[in-house]
Amino acid sequence: MEQHRDYLVVDLEATCDRVGFPRALMETIEIGAVYVDGQTLQPLEEFQTFIKPIRRTQLTAFCTGLTSITQADVDAAPLFPEGIAALGKFLGHRTPRFCSWGDYDWHQLSRDAQ
Repeated sequence: MEQHRDYLVVDLEATCDRVGFPRALMETIEIGAVYVDGQTLQPLEEFQTFIKPIRRTQLTAFCTGLTSITQADVDAAPLFPEGIAALGKFLGHRTPRFCSWGDYDWHQLSRDAQ
């Protein structure tokens, strides 16, 4: 029988526009995460940080309308390396299973890490 393992449920928001915005240019602008008990499925802790984009620094009106994230939110935010380090600090030595809605979030984190 597998030992119970906790979950890290991640939801990212990224730069975007309705048309003409290649996926390769999308950057994370918010990391939200919930640490969930693997047995009870109860949320134990939450994490959130905005991220300052560096490729296209100005959010589109479409992106702000879709995500409710403002230009002021990202202008005052840390860059991706600091934001992901804060998520790592939040996790500490815990090793939960990574969960998200589909594989978009995992791929986006990988692109940003590169």
